[in-house]
Amino acid sequence: MKIGIIGLGTLGEYYTRDFNRFNTKVIVSKNSTLKSTINKNNLLKKKYKLNILAARNYNDFFNKKIDTVLICSPNDSHLCHLQKSINKKKM
Repeated sequence: MKIGIIGLGTLGEYYTRDFNRFNTKVIVSKNSTLKSTINKNNLLKKKYKLNILAARNYNDFFNKKIDTVLICSPNDSHLCHLQKSINKKKM
């Protein structure tokens, strides 16, 4: 299974690490800015040897070949991310 993750804070990092242990790959991530996404992806590469693509925007994120979306963003943005995921049939 291939997952896209929205929100790579502490919780998102732990999920990413743990999913990788079970052969479920997080292949693309999206944070609030491209810079924060790249910085967090670089940290995960160093800590866990993970190569995750950094999405520039939501279109870029959903154009990757993912099976589902893991939402780890702040609570007040969950509905927005869930609606985007449903519209792209990535639930």
